[in-house]
Amino acid sequence: MGMSASQARLITLTSRMSDIEYQGQQINQQRTTLAQQANTLYNSLLTLDVPTPPSTQDYTTVKYTGTEGASTFTLGQITPSGTTYSVDLNYTKVGHYMAETGTVSARRATGEIKLETLGVSDIRTAQSSYSISGISQGISPNPPIQTGDTIMKYVDLAENITAGGTYYVKSGTKLIEVTEADLGANSKYSGKEVFTKIVYNASLPNYNPTTDPNHDEAYNLGSSPALQTGGGYTESELNGYYVVENGSQNAYHASEHLEKFTQLDDGTYVLANTPTATLAVASMSNQAGTYNNVDSDNWVGLVAESPCYTLNTAVQNGYVTDDQISAYLESIRDAFPDYADATNDKIMQDFSVYFTTDPDTRKSIINFVMTQDVATAFSDVNNTHYITSYNYQANGKYTEVENKKDCLLTFDSSGRITEIKIPVKDNNGNITSYKTFKLEAKEETDSNAYQDAYARYEYDKYQYDVKQEEINAKTRIIQQEDKNLELKLTRLDNERNAVNTEIDAVKKVVQDNIEKSYKTFSG
Repeated sequence: MGMSASQARLITLTSRMSDIEYQGQQINQQRTTLAQQANTLYNSLLTLDVPTPPSTQDYTTVKYTGTEGASTFTLGQITPSGTTYSVDLNYTKVGHYMAETGTVSARRATGEIKLETLGVSDIRTAQSSYSISGISQGISPNPPIQTGDTIMKYVDLAENITAGGTYYVKSGTKLIEVTEADLGANSKYSGKEVFTKIVYNASLPNYNPTTDPNHDEAYNLGSSPALQTGGGYTESELNGYYVVENGSQNAYHASEHLEKFTQLDDGTYVLANTPTATLAVASMSNQAGTYNNVDSDNWVGLVAESPCYTLNTAVQNGYVTDDQISAYLESIRDAFPDYADATNDKIMQDFSVYFTTDPDTRKSIINFVMTQDVATAFSDVNNTHYITSYNYQANGKYTEVENKKDCLLTFDSSGRITEIKIPVKDNNGNITSYKTFKLEAKEETDSNAYQDAYARYEYDKYQYDVKQEEINAKTRIIQQEDKNLELKLTRLDNERNAVNTEIDAVKKVVQDNIEKSYKTFSG
């Protein structure tokens, strides 16, 4: 090989060696990155919380039980206070009892009214329009109108309305008294015939059919009673009024009790006079007093769509018998500590009843609620309230918690309580003696709580296994990638050794060529 060719080969091999070393550096860098990733996964594996199965001991407590007469009790919350203890006794009793059955809806019954203010100026008394069906029509000759008769004279609204005058609108066979203000623009009486009451004089115009063919009616009142004042209420107007009966005793939503009204031919309503009641209409915007509602039959309100009565009303109406009420009173006293010493009258006012039907037996079921809860719903016209309902149980078991202060406790060598001494105090709160009760200690495991905890452990263990497998899978991928890089690096190393050997050989050739050249020129 010539000198120039050897040198060119050496340059090529040197360049190739540099490329091999560069690729080796890149592979080493990739392996370093993979090593860091593997280290991060390993650390995350170390930080995983290993689930621990629950122990039944964690859900086992010591329950202390004692007996007082026919009742049993267990010790509840125990709070030290110096040398004595404040202890909650959880009594289990058997007897008449009120069991809570859930919540029911309560709302104001339709038509019930609770008026708070009543302005006399807003009351219109009972009224009606006078019927003209029996009035003589004054068109000759059946019969002719006589001078001096009181008649209804037709009025031309365009010309003959006088300020302060009194006029009558014909509506079918009715005459309704109105004022000139009622006959203004957009009046509800537009299109109606309007009359005024006068004493007939033969010289008056417009009452001869031949001279006034368009308005040939006149009505002879004769000795008939005077026309009643006031017009009617429209149906929409009635939405803003109550009917108040007998002064202040009963009240109704006017729009819901149209039977209290007479409807006129023009579609409006006037109160109907009745021999048994004096009616008036009160504006909802200005009311007074508190009125009963005869519709309610002494209801307190509606509960679960049924009338609700105080116990007192239920007894008076025969809905509850005397035998039943004694058991109900006893059960209320047992179930409600605040009523343990209450009088019968107070309980019968404070508790109310409503009746439902058993869907299977079709028998009536009596339900109990607090009167005040229903009264709250009664006073709210806009909303339905949800209140607690109770059912009577003749021999029900119930729990009653009593807190006893200044108790003395006796402990055995293991620290368990063996007896409790409950103080007996006089009226001044001084301890006069103690009642001693032996206690039985029994370990009880809350199986439900333990099963819940074990289920949580199983879930946590599953989550741990999933996370661990995920980390291991990622680690295996990294290891495989590292192995592939390692193989590439080995191939590059072999190639590097071969190139390096060839470089040494080329360098030897170049060196030999140089030595030969110097010898030639020196010779």
